[in-house]
Formats: sequence, structure tokens, C-alpha cells
Amino acid sequence: MSVDNSELVWHRDKKSKEFYDSWNITQLYDGIITDYFDDYPYEMISHNFWASPKIWAMSKLKTPFVIYDTDLVLYRNLKKEIGDCDLMYLHLESGINYGNPLDVECSSKWEWNDYMITSFKDAFPMNTAVFGIFNEDFKKEYTDNYFKFVLGASGDVKNITKEKELFYEKSGPQIIAEQWLLSALISYNYIVNKKQLKTKALVPVIFSSQNFYSVKELLYSKEDVSSTLLNNSIYHFWGAKKFINDEFTKEYEKIKEEVLSGLSIIENSEYYDILKDKVYLIKNQYL
Repeated sequence: MSVDNSELVWHRDKKSKEFYDSWNITQLYDGIITDYFDDYPYEMISHNFWASPKIWAMSKLKTPFVIYDTDLVLYRNLKKEIGDCDLMYLHLESGINYGNPLDVECSSKWEWNDYMITSFKDAFPMNTAVFGIFNEDFKKEYTDNYFKFVLGASGDVKNITKEKELFYEKSGPQIIAEQWLLSALISYNYIVNKKQLKTKALVPVIFSSQNFYSVKELLYSKEDVSSTLLNNSIYHFWGAKKFINDEFTKEYEKIKEEVLSGLSIIENSEYYDILKDKVYLIKNQYL
């Protein structure tokens, strides 16, 4: 989304556009851009770095802009949230779920110097399901470093064991390269360049392995942030892609309930006339 004129633009490759055209979703956007991916280096991006197309699009976009994932619904007016900051993100996460960044097979062009290691130690990954960036120089620094880390790299975890697997989320390599690197670069700028970048969390919570905690009361908080801060801000199909085609799991039932409850958002929106046929299909499938 362009901040200046508030245009909602979708960046997709041509094959994805054809699929979403069939669902009539592309009519919801002010514009569709596909040529950003004409030179995307598919052969040099490992499946472990599955969010790379988003970073590729960011590298070509001019700031200011906001990117958010398509499995996320915001109950917040982004125009009111964009203020005096260099970047905006959804919330913080604990890095312990994603393992040791040094264990991830990265590109030979990437350098783990002492300053960068310290920066990762001092940083919490920033969830970028919503990501607004308003500083062109930092955007370029971030996207350049991201692809320096991932291009030609396997993204596999070195010396993995059954014990390590208990700690290492499968999404770890991507989160380390994308969300942890983001916060580490902010720390790096402060440590090395004496430059303090201003950041803003849309939801001031931190995610651990299973729970969200208020940033103000990081540990042992009695506040039910999942039903207050979170539910008043976002609607997110957490992990739905893993289970949506496996109807014999309990997670499938949970996601089905979330999809059905989320249909009210569409039914009460100005886009209902465009999407009502799809709403009927989904109801027919799940009810």
C-alpha cells in the first residue's frame, strides 16, 4: 500500500494472478503489478526462504509503503498508525523458538562478524505480517543484507539432532533471515553507526512458543492479551496453510471455525457484492 495516495496494490507473479483472478479477488485492489518478479532468481532461492518474494518486491518499491500478509485482517486504520517512525511492524517474538542463527546454512557472501553476532543477541525478531517502512536508506540496507544472506544458500540447519528439533521451528531459517535480521540491523546501526532508528509495534506484545505477553509485563502477565490487544487489532489465520487440506486433524476443525466466523467480516464489508458468491461456496463447503 502506498502511503502517499493510499493505493492498495498487489504484487504477484503472473501465475498467482491467474489463480486469484479465478476467485475474483483481484478486483479488491487498486492495481496489480507482476513485472517485479520477471527477474526473480528462482534457482538461487531455497524453499527454506519461502518469504523471499515479499522481500524482493520490497527491494523494488520506493518508500513509504506498508506491506501486509493476505491471511491477515486488520481492525486498525493504518493511516492513523503511520507516524514519526522509520518502520512499523506487527509485534515482537522470542528468538529462542527459531534456534541459533549461526546454525543456518547461509550464503558465502554473508559475514558473521562480532558486531552482527552481538546485534542478533540484542534483538527480538519483529513479526512482519504487517510491515511499514518509511526510510529508503534503511529499506535498501535491509533488503540488500537479506539477499546477501539467502542467495545461493540452502537454509538448512547444521548439525540438527532430535533434541534440537524440539527447539527449532521449521520456519526458523526464514524467520532468522527476515524478521530477526530486521531487528538485528536496527541494533547494528545503533552499535556501529550510532544511528537510532525509530520503530513502532502495531500491537505491543511479544510471542513466545505458545502465548502472547504484554510488553509492559513481559513475564507472568495476568493480562489476557490474546483477547484484548490482539483480538481488538487483528484477525489472523495462524498456521492455516498447514492444516486446511487435512480434515482429519483437530487443527482443521479450529481453522474451519475461524474461517466461518471470519466470513462476517466480508458480509459486513463494502466488498460483499463482489465476494458473495465465494462466501456461499465456503459456507457450502464447511457447513
